Amino acid sequence: VWLRLELLLKARRFIDCLDDLLLVENEFASDPETTFASTYLRAQVLRGLGQTAQAIELLKSIVAIRPHYRSAHSLLMEWAEATA
Repeated sequence: VWLRLELLLKARRFIDCLDDLLLVENEFASDPETTFASTYLRAQVLRGLGQTAQAIELLKSIVAIRPHYRSAHSLLMEWAEATA
């Protein structure tokens, strides 16, 4: 399931990725890791759609709760530098 979402992201099929992401969130709602993984992926999709400010806010929300989430922190730093 997650691989399919990653492939949709890489293929720049952002709307399809968001649609499938909603299904995954509903299916795996009981797993707390799903929230973080889906938020991280949603941020990447939103940036792909040109909504960088919203994407950065999502990454900030992840890092605020989980400061050691390296992937989110790295992307946040990269995107913040690119927009500065």
